[in-house]
Amino acid sequence: MAADPNPPESSAVPAKPQKERQSKRKVDRSAGLLRTLAICVLYVISLFYGLWFGPRNDSPGGHFLKGGLYDILLTDGVIFGLPACYVVAVMLASRYMRDKAPKSAFLKAYVQPVYNVAQIVLCSWMTWGLLPQVDVLNGNPFGLNFQRNASIEFFVFIHYLSKYMDWTDTFIMIGNKSFGQVSFLQVFHHATIGMVWGVLLSRGWGSGTAAYGAFINSVTHVLLYGHYFWTSLGYNNPFKAYITKFQLAQFASCVLHAVMVLLFEKVYPLEFAYLQVGYHIIMLYLFGKQMAWAPMWCTGHVPDIDGGIAKKAD
Repeated sequence: MAADPNPPESSAVPAKPQKERQSKRKVDRSAGLLRTLAICVLYVISLFYGLWFGPRNDSPGGHFLKGGLYDILLTDGVIFGLPACYVVAVMLASRYMRDKAPKSAFLKAYVQPVYNVAQIVLCSWMTWGLLPQVDVLNGNPFGLNFQRNASIEFFVFIHYLSKYMDWTDTFIMIGNKSFGQVSFLQVFHHATIGMVWGVLLSRGWGSGTAAYGAFINSVTHVLLYGHYFWTSLGYNNPFKAYITKFQLAQFASCVLHAVMVLLFEKVYPLEFAYLQVGYHIIMLYLFGKQMAWAPMWCTGHVPDIDGGIAKKAD
């Protein structure tokens, strides 16, 4: 299960003047209540099908990871509660910053460089740790019919924790007052992907073929945050256009992975494969058709986008 909602021109890139950003892409501020309902219904059905019909873990924690923080961080209260807090925090922080000056100078100088490097290092480590799951030489890049493995489960757990770290992207956008980038895609993905990994780990199936999603997402993040870091130094990236294409290919590969699991997998529970199919259909739709959709109910009224008097930057 892997996805990333950040286009190459996103939160970790130094903020451009408001008028310049707006001229590039018209922001869709419609409520889109029917879209929201349909997306959430598909997600809930996909998630709870796996929860209801899939296998359950006999004890707290993962299959191999037991005790201490593992048991706490893999409880349903954390898995579902923290993302709910994230959504509320995004809505409150956006409304708080609406009448404040952007913090672009501070974020650009002190936060974004450290964050970009931290993402590159962490995702490179996860890529290395999950690489044994990708058996390209033997024609099995998805790791089909691989048995559960303690080392792989550990790196998938690290990947699960990294989904909370990814929330920093959204709050950098809010700090920069780039409210047009606080899209439904951005908030929905960051609120839901951690739930998916938490559910798989807590049900004892955070390794095996599922680890492909964590691997390909880690590779994508190395490329994405490498781009952010490079451009933050003032250099152009001639491969920028290919990063978005790689992200779309990532989503498509995860749908293909899920179909291959349904057809050929004999070890991993198929109930969780339907979750991946449903989730990445949503991601392909949002990333391909709804990247500019930043509903007003998410950020509140923003003068720079919705009309009115904007507050001047520092």
